[in-house]
Amino acid sequence: PGSPQKRAASPRKSPRKSPKKS
Repeated sequence: PGSPQKRAASPRKSPRKSPKKS
């Protein structure tokens, strides 16, 4: 739901740009 850019712009889980690194 939504665009992949919005998810990256929304640092909800991690303040980093890539939530994959975690």
